[in-house]
Amino acid sequence: DDLLEISGLAWLDSSLVAAINDEQGKLYIVDLSNGSATSTKFGGKGDYEELVKTDSAWFILESDGDVHEVSMQSNEHKKYKFDLEKKIEFESMVWYKKLNKL
Repeated sequence: DDLLEISGLAWLDSSLVAAINDEQGKLYIVDLSNGSATSTKFGGKGDYEELVKTDSAWFILESDGDVHEVSMQSNEHKKYKFDLEKKIEFESMVWYKKLNKL
């Protein structure tokens, strides 16, 4: 049931994908070969839109522009606030590997 509201997907290899639940603040690793999934809680109730994998961390974008960083080694979590006076809804994010920038 948790995987019914997925907003972001990242292909990991031939049998693994990562996904975020749109509303619950959970990151899932899904094994496509057997249908199993493990989850990591990174945030509370929200509106999560995008998932980006870098060399060392996962970055999850909220619709208000806030970004969550989850370390792949420790599952440590940081949140970066994006404050604007005007309401803007964010939908996607990309990582430029050569520049090491989101």
